[in-house]
Amino acid sequence: MRYLRIWTSDNGESHIEDLVPSYRDIENYAVGVPTVAISESLKADVVHFVKFPSGWVGDWHPTPTRQKFIVVKGRLGGLASDGAETLVEVGDCGLLEDTHGKGHKSWVIGDEDAVVVMVTLQK
Repeated sequence: MRYLRIWTSDNGESHIEDLVPSYRDIENYAVGVPTVAISESLKADVVHFVKFPSGWVGDWHPTPTRQKFIVVKGRLGGLASDGAETLVEVGDCGLLEDTHGKGHKSWVIGDEDAVVVMVTLQK
């Protein structure tokens, strides 16, 4: 499994990279279940759905806060200021950390609205 990360370097340029989570085994994640593996935990603030209508285009913008996302409907494209481009669709997830600098562009692909679960992370 991979997840996408969009971040800003010291020169203000945004970048896109694919990351693979690391896991550690944990016993008793829930009472009565066998051992599972979990990734690092991040403190969350709020969770909400964001619906991007078909035809929506977001010009250059930084993310308003660090947040994780999970695409639950539709397809979205993204462009970092360094020229890297990405496509996310149902089941894809990522981490938005480009909170300053030029940010990124994003847009809905196709005729279907896109719906994303946004998990705002605590600072």
